[in-house]
Amino acid sequence: MFSVGWLWPAWRSPVGVPHPVTLAVASGFGGLVPDWDHPHSTIGRWIPWPAVSHSRGPYLPPAVGRAGFPHAIWHRHQAHSIVGTAAADVAFALLAFIVWMGIRGVGHGLLAGFTFPVPWVLLGLFLGGLSHLALDGFNETAQWWLWPFSTKGFRWPIHAPVKRIDAPVSLALTVVVLLLAWHVGHMPMLRLMRTAGPSAASG
Repeated sequence: MFSVGWLWPAWRSPVGVPHPVTLAVASGFGGLVPDWDHPHSTIGRWIPWPAVSHSRGPYLPPAVGRAGFPHAIWHRHQAHSIVGTAAADVAFALLAFIVWMGIRGVGHGLLAGFTFPVPWVLLGLFLGGLSHLALDGFNETAQWWLWPFSTKGFRWPIHAPVKRIDAPVSLALTVVVLLLAWHVGHMPMLRLMRTAGPSAASG
């Protein structure tokens, strides 16, 4: 029998990497994910875009593409919401899982489902995405955090142009995310899972 399978794998990944490290790496990548909505962002350069961006003026999000929608996608709108971030994270986690299955071999797809650290990857991507939204909240441009339930724009009371606020807030949030990743990985319940996982799996 196996204990938790793909729902919550044991303490270490199949390649021997502690899952707090997996969480930290996924958080770093997740911090890039919300900017998929801009063709000139780090992650946006990996995605083929069907439309070119155009500006609506200072402090207003530019139209950056359509990507299958009947209307333009606005930077820091749909993708910069809690729901949009979660949806993008699931998509990227699914892509990573498919790649992992390919590495393991198609014939070992079921085994891959029990060894790929799904919850750690999803949690890391989501935490990283939330840190991105929190960081962009210090910018002049308001974000649709509650989309699709509301299109009201949000930003923190303290905000400034990107060039002034980005570096110090990015550094602070990076430290916070790394500390959270380490703390979550060493919570008492997870230590219990780490101890019970291998023995239960072999039972």
